[in-house]
Amino acid sequence: MKPSHHGSIVNGMLVTKLVAIIEKLKETKSMRIFKKGFEKAVEMLEKG
Repeated sequence: MKPSHHGSIVNGMLVTKLVAIIEKLKETKSMRIFKKGFEKAVEMLEKG
């Protein structure tokens, strides 16, 4: 078991909060730009 795996619960909570924010932003014109940034953020979280 790697020590970095311990933070997966926190990351899961963070992703849940971000998903809620995305739901609110879906109606905005900036959504496409934000989505690219969000995908990059998720990628960074997964690599840890």
